[in-house]
Amino acid sequence: MVPERIPDLEAFSILEGTIDGYRIVATIREGLHNCKSKSGMPWFLGFSTPLSDRTAEGLPTEQETGDLNRWEDILDQNIRSQCQCIFIGRVTWRGNRELLYYVVRPEQVVTEIEKLISHQALRPFAYRYEHDPQWSNVSIYLHVRSG
Repeated sequence: MVPERIPDLEAFSILEGTIDGYRIVATIREGLHNCKSKSGMPWFLGFSTPLSDRTAEGLPTEQETGDLNRWEDILDQNIRSQCQCIFIGRVTWRGNRELLYYVVRPEQVVTEIEKLISHQALRPFAYRYEHDPQWSNVSIYLHVRSG
């Protein structure tokens, strides 16, 4: 069964707030809260890396931002080359950056991610994946409206 194509929406919202006394900044793809094709990409795939150079608020410094962008670009290229996916967005909170994706099937991309980790080709990071056809892992971001 081929999943319906989820639109490749290019607009993102920046959501900012405070959780547990820490500033949180999330850049989330717009329009996904009404997307009817979520079941076509039922696997959540999240990546997290600690910030090595951060502000007192736990956000990246200008230098760190460049390093994070390179890390994100390499991961994104690897993911997109291995499977059908949609990038939901990124979240920075408590000195960590997390990338949020949904994929059709995680097996192939997980193999490539394991290679990146074992070769220590990138900054240290962890990942997790789980079957999440309702997109519960990102629902908090999809239902918030930026102001």
